[in-house]
Amino acid sequence: DGTPTSVNFNVQGKFGNAGSFNGSSSVITTSLDIDTLTNYTISMWVNPSSLAKFLAGTINSAANNGIYFFLDSGGTVRFVERTTSSNTLTSTDTISINTWNHLVFVRDGSTNYIYVNNGTPVSTSNWNITNSVGFTLARGGDYTPANSAYYNGSIDQVRIYNSAISAANVTTLYEEIECPAVTSDTY
Repeated sequence: DGTPTSVNFNVQGKFGNAGSFNGSSSVITTSLDIDTLTNYTISMWVNPSSLAKFLAGTINSAANNGIYFFLDSGGTVRFVERTTSSNTLTSTDTISINTWNHLVFVRDGSTNYIYVNNGTPVSTSNWNITNSVGFTLARGGDYTPANSAYYNGSIDQVRIYNSAISAANVTTLYEEIECPAVTSDTY
């Protein structure tokens, strides 16, 4: 559950409707404190209109710590843990603008992973992060990003798990198809 601000939910998504974010003020804020979890997974479909944007995060503007996910200008994806310095994991696979891309971020014990479009994951050791900001979609936390770096595009099928999912589970999510609409009941 989250609180949307300036999000249009009447756009075509990967499956049904999606949330469309305007790149300047659209966000969904939650009270979810994922930084305290040892293991978690965040899966989502994204259709960016532009790159060099924050996708989501928990950065606390007062302490400048937490996590965030960022779409680089070259199409790579970053998973950043921030305290007084940064621990950055960057994907080797890239995403494209104006098309649906599947992203999965996994924290499994002492290791972080990024999966892009069910490709080969990249990984790195993780850090312990603490802050008091809930998970936010379309920016990196509770601060206003510089250079208009709010996410611009659509997001669909956001799933947050309090466990690390396997590579096989990532494939299952990537290969998921939309159920056709039921037009009549037949017995």
